Amino acid sequence: MVKVTGQKDVVTAYHTYFDTLASMWNANHSFMDRIPPIPEKEKYALLKKLDEGVISSIWEFDQFHERLRDKRRDTTYVNFTGITWLDVVPGASFNKYLSELGKTNEYYKECGAYIEATGGFPSGLYIYYLKNHGNFDYTKVADRLFAAFFILRIEDNMYTKLDRYYEEKEI
Repeated sequence: MVKVTGQKDVVTAYHTYFDTLASMWNANHSFMDRIPPIPEKEKYALLKKLDEGVISSIWEFDQFHERLRDKRRDTTYVNFTGITWLDVVPGASFNKYLSELGKTNEYYKECGAYIEATGGFPSGLYIYYLKNHGNFDYTKVADRLFAAFFILRIEDNMYTKLDRYYEEKEI
């Protein structure tokens, strides 16, 4: 975050970054093309180099899409494996950790419940976090860990991923 925001203090850097995302959200009237702070290829390469047990306790790299539609090309792909999503693993130890934090923090409790029920991180909790990040103390390990989870969860949109796929395959 220090590198992304130019702030020298890491706590200030987190708040600055989340303020920027929140203002982008507000400026676009509830629509925001998420711009990952870490380019996706670099992020995936980094995560794949880390301890597999740790990563699989939070994430899975999902490459199978039963049905994927590219409206721009009027194309529907079936059993498509050309792009990767970083998905949250419901029931994994990170989600259990969120549930434990949820005993004293309502937001973490909601996150854990949604991830467990849906396997995803819903936009309502995403927006809440952006608008209320000032309530989190990034000097605390739990809040910093969640901020890292939140930031890593930000990915390119489907069309950016598809464009990269088309470029690589020269389609």
